[in-house]
Amino acid sequence: MENLLSPIRFLYKYIYLLIIAAWLITISFVIDNYWSASSSLTTVQLKIHSYIHNREQDFKLLVNDTVNLEKIVNQEVDEKFLESITKKDYFIFFYSVSDTSSDKLICWNTQKVLPLPFMLYNNEK
Repeated sequence: MENLLSPIRFLYKYIYLLIIAAWLITISFVIDNYWSASSSLTTVQLKIHSYIHNREQDFKLLVNDTVNLEKIVNQEVDEKFLESITKKDYFIFFYSVSDTSSDKLICWNTQKVLPLPFMLYNNEK
């Protein structure tokens, strides 16, 4: 008789494990169906669009900043400006163009890459 009651005692003793497993399955269902919607194609597309748009706006602000552009042309760039452009997550290269000599790189914000000379005059997009 003792052997017949042991599975029932086992169930009563460890019922909390069954309840925890049910809660974990419910929580995983909720997370999978409601919170993973951020990985849908439309959401990813919107995030990429927003990322590119923000970088374009930041680039426009940089290019329209005539004070700093003058400093770059005159090679009088201060450390604060250099720190601000090196923190950007896109690459910027400023060249001095002259008729008599080749183009000269005068300011940049990365040490990772350097555009090849033919890329300066490449019209392909």
